This record gives sequence, C-alpha cells and structure tokens, in this order.
Amino acid sequence: MATVVNAGAIIVQLAANALTRYHTPSFEDLCLMLRRRLNDLDGHSYTDDDIKYCVNVGYADSCMVARCHKASVELAVSAGTGSYDPSPIFEALEVSLGDEILEKKDLGAFGVSLEAWNNTPAGAPKQFAHQTGASVRVHPPPDATAASRIGTVKITPTAGGSGYKANEQLDVVGGGSGGKVLVVSVDGAGAVTAIALYRSGEGGYSVESGVATSGGSGTGCTIEITALAKLRVQGYSVPDAMIYATDKPTAIPGSYATPAILSRGEGQGRAMRPTHAGNPALAEGLRIEWEGKDGRGGWCGRIAASVRGEG
Repeated sequence: MATVVNAGAIIVQLAANALTRYHTPSFEDLCLMLRRRLNDLDGHSYTDDDIKYCVNVGYADSCMVARCHKASVELAVSAGTGSYDPSPIFEALEVSLGDEILEKKDLGAFGVSLEAWNNTPAGAPKQFAHQTGASVRVHPPPDATAASRIGTVKITPTAGGSGYKANEQLDVVGGGSGGKVLVVSVDGAGAVTAIALYRSGEGGYSVESGVATSGGSGTGCTIEITALAKLRVQGYSVPDAMIYATDKPTAIPGSYATPAILSRGEGQGRAMRPTHAGNPALAEGLRIEWEGKDGRGGWCGRIAASVRGEG
C-alpha cells in the first residue's frame, strides 16, 4: 500500500514518468492519470466527458463506501410531517431541531417500528431513525408548536430599551415559550445594541418584528425573529462532482477517515462500464486509500472493501 501523506486532501501516486510522485491533484490531473491508464493520451477512444464521468463515478462511490465525507443540511419543518429527505446525505449521524439533538434509533430494534411510530400523535420530536433510501424519520412528527421554534434573530434589536447589562439573558415572549436571547452589548444608558439567539425555545413563535422580551435588569427591549428553526441533519454525504480543472477533492473536517490516495488497486478486475457518450471506461478499478484516526485505515472500491488497523 502506498504511503499516505497530506491529511485532509486526496493525493495521487503516479508513475515515475507522470506528474510528481506525491502530488495534490486538480481534477485535470486525475483525468490525465486515467487517460494514461487507458492508453488514450491522444483522445481517440474516450471523450473528455467520458473521462470526467469515470473519475467522478469512481471518486463518489469510493467516498460513499469509505464514509469519508460529511455534510450538513437544513430542512424546513412542516407540522405533522415525520419523514424528510436530507440528500445528498445518505446516512444521518445527528439530527437536531433548534437546540434539541434527537436520539438516534434503529428501526427494528426493540420497541422501534414504523407501525408504532405511525400511531404516535404529533408533538415535540425526540428521536430519529434512518428509513429507506436517504430519508430520515423523526418521532413523534412535529406539531404546530414544535415546528415554530426560533431559528434566527436580527442582531440589532427593534427597540433597545434601557437599564440592561451585557451578558443578561432575556426571555422571548411573542406568543411562544422557552426562547431566549443574550444581550451582547449595551450603550451608556443600558439600551441593548446587539443580541444573539441563546435558546430556540419550545415553539409557538412566528417570523415577525417588534417581539417583546422580559427579564434582565432593564425594560423595553424588543427584537425581530427573522426565521424559524429548521431540521438540521449531519451525516455521511455523497461528494460534489468535480467539474472544473482547478477543482481539488478534499476531505470534510470531522470525517472518520481522511481520503488519501486515488489509485487502481493491483489485482482488481478491470471492469468496464458505459459512460455518458456510450464508450466503455475503467471505473471499478479506481479506488481510494486512507488513513484515519488511531492508525486505522484501509481502502475501498466499487467491488470490495478492506479495513486495517485497530477497531
């Protein structure tokens, strides 16, 4: 197995007569490497679109199997709706609504079934589970109150009031409950000049200006709620396609494994597949090698996977 260097970026091991032996490649470099392996440097057999398609297929599939890309998406919450599609995330690791992180459950585990969840009335979501495809199911589905937690507030209050002190917490009234903002700064008269969202609350809020607050040492501060909280899903994601010659594939921070080397595994079958232009091209031969935390690592491709190290 080739030496792994340059954590956080995919590197390519090329032959001695190729670019540089250890090189952080652009998409153009990867395409050139594949043309060399296909013995098609003159471009007579494969179009540029063929090569780009092939590299992206091998790269995306390897990253999915290796689970080495993470992403985060936010989804609008609808009252009574329990299922959400967080694509391009294909395996959710953490789901939250406002301040609350939902407990991950596995469908089929003791007491966890879609039949039971379907019979649960809407309320404040506490759990989530992966369904078919990329979709996630939250349980119970959010009711109108849970679907109206505070998402964002305008940093400048609509009215600063007077008598406040920095770092005080103010309760957001406005028809909801549990929402709080933090006083970031005040002027000489104690009027609030900047705030930050501190708690999204239990819900019951709406997007509006001039929302009353209570608490703290002053009076008269009102704020603007600019958006309601969304369902935030974090998890393993399909990587974006590389399009431009200058694109450089990179690992997303916090991934379990850092992609390291995109290469053709020795001894792997040179399976061929049609490309967009109808030509066969090498895809299954592309694989990714990596080193992760605590010395863990391995490689994976379209047809096999191997993990080495502890754990």
